[in-house]
Amino acid sequence: MEVIAFTEQMADLRMRYQLTLMNDSVFVWVQPTTDSSQGSLPNLSISLGQALQNESLPSATTIFAAAPTAAAKSRAFAQKLAKRTSLAVYACVDLPDDAAVLENTIFTRVLTQLQTRNFVPAHNHAS
Repeated sequence: MEVIAFTEQMADLRMRYQLTLMNDSVFVWVQPTTDSSQGSLPNLSISLGQALQNESLPSATTIFAAAPTAAAKSRAFAQKLAKRTSLAVYACVDLPDDAAVLENTIFTRVLTQLQTRNFVPAHNHAS
């Protein structure tokens, strides 16, 4: 198991990332670290995405969600990352509702981290 943690400024948000790499799965936690978000997780959601053999779209389910929109974001993120990596993906993407524009950038940042550490092949370009 390996844990990767880093932060990055995106627009007016400072994003905190934590990726926990396991044998055939990854746990992704992404959360803003602004002062207003400390101690408050109104958009918390944990989802699981799993690529299935002979299926074009990975299966995805919500394990926990504080709000329906949060569930949809984490589930879509887990499903998309599972498709790109063929890993089981546990995702907790806690973004404010007005930060939806950052979702693709966050996804690319996570995928790049996985590829840089050779956890997934860089040539896996299925979408």
